[in-house]
Amino acid sequence: TEYKGINWDDLHATYYPRFEEAERSGDVDAYLFAMRDFLWEIPDGHVGGAVNSLLPYYWQETEGGIGIAIRETDDGRVLVNYVTPDSPADRAGIQLRAEIFSVNDIPIQDAIEATVPWTGPFSTSHNRRLEQLRYVLRTPDGQQLSLSYRNPDETDTTEVQLTTEFEYESLDFSYYDTVGIEAPSGDLNLPVEYREIENGFVYIKIYGFFD
Repeated sequence: TEYKGINWDDLHATYYPRFEEAERSGDVDAYLFAMRDFLWEIPDGHVGGAVNSLLPYYWQETEGGIGIAIRETDDGRVLVNYVTPDSPADRAGIQLRAEIFSVNDIPIQDAIEATVPWTGPFSTSHNRRLEQLRYVLRTPDGQQLSLSYRNPDETDTTEVQLTTEFEYESLDFSYYDTVGIEAPSGDLNLPVEYREIENGFVYIKIYGFFD
């Protein structure tokens, strides 16, 4: 508790009334949302709760995309690192490695910071940031989203108005736990590979811990 800097009295004062009101009104979803928000206040990825009943809300809020995934560089630029073929972004001419400047007239850094991912809570700030990058461009299906960007090798900034579509390809690509990991294909492979290198040492590659 001291390491995480959690003030349980403040959390109690904030969330206990929500639990009480949800119980008085018999509103199961309000209770689950209070539980979700309470858990998100605890900065530890091992914290979880029985909030599967809220999954329809998650799908509704995140099913719309424009077909790009983005990443942040060390110098603070936000670049497109994936474009879904025949997506709104692709049809608008947004290219791989395009730099994003704003979303809905909000500077991209501010928009990222204001994003609250459904995948919380997070033990570290960098994991939180990676998930904010994943979800900053997700909306309900059919929403208007304006984007300011500049393609590589171009000097002019382009403003474009896009309508989000039902698509998860770009969201799946951007999952930080799998991007760049060349795990062996198939469901029956072991999660560990190893090979002996010089001087008798063994090089071990661990693909995941769940298996």
